[in-house]
Amino acid sequence: MFNFEDIIFGISKTNDLVVNGRSFFKYVGSYTADEDYLLTVTFDSHSSSSKLQIAELKDILTTDKQISYKSSRAIERGAMLIGYETGSTRVWLQMPRGNLETIHLKELLLNKLKKLLNDLHFKDAAVIMKKHRIDMNLFYDHNPEFFMKYIGQFVEDIGSAELLNLFVASLNNDNVTLGIYSENYSNSNHIKLDKKAVKSNENKVQKVCTTIREHILSLDDIHITDLYTTVILTYLKEQPPQVSKALLALREQALKLPHGKELEKKWIAYVSLLAPTENLFNVALSTYDLNLTLAVAENSQMVKFL
Repeated sequence: MFNFEDIIFGISKTNDLVVNGRSFFKYVGSYTADEDYLLTVTFDSHSSSSKLQIAELKDILTTDKQISYKSSRAIERGAMLIGYETGSTRVWLQMPRGNLETIHLKELLLNKLKKLLNDLHFKDAAVIMKKHRIDMNLFYDHNPEFFMKYIGQFVEDIGSAELLNLFVASLNNDNVTLGIYSENYSNSNHIKLDKKAVKSNENKVQKVCTTIREHILSLDDIHITDLYTTVILTYLKEQPPQVSKALLALREQALKLPHGKELEKKWIAYVSLLAPTENLFNVALSTYDLNLTLAVAENSQMVKFL
């Protein structure tokens, strides 16, 4: 361990960043640091922009080898680093014209999300992912066994059909911790870049959709109604899409409820947004439920007039 208060930072006359008397990075115009990260703005005389870069402080203090930045982002040339929000994601820059700007670094975002997921703060994580367009497969891929263990809490904590639908719609069998976010998980103990890690994701979509659907249907009627579009989407997300099962299930659920007729129309309209109208009508016919087929036909007619 190291004591942050004992660390001395500085920029030399040649714009080298010096930490405890040792030069680490060149062409540094400004920097900020805390116990976790060192952020710098670097410049290059041959480039029209500067770079906002981040490195882990522990890497700098615990090795004699050359240190590389964990991530980098181009910013306007002449921008100065003011600071960043410890434990969060905001970074403040003063631009050449004097105005202050706030940006969010992917490294800080993912670090924040890891903590939220480990602490079971699923809704907070979902809001951040939606706002900053982080792939929601991270919910599962961050720690598959952990996620499946707490998937019921995940559903109830989020409690929003909109956010749950975004998650289900984004699901695929790729592992984002081995793909687009691999640099941020390169030192993780629970993820290994091997055949086992890839194989564990082969049936991810099927497994997650089934479990989410079963949990929602185990709730009371009020919550089921609020989240039923998510139930529908779990059928349609499977490969191949289970359209007939979705139609039969929504029909059965609607018959249980006082205002089932209105809900059935709403849910069929939702299915029609995700499945071609002609195919949907043919699928409805194949269920041999004439009332359901009529409801689908009525919705299709409404769609045409709209």
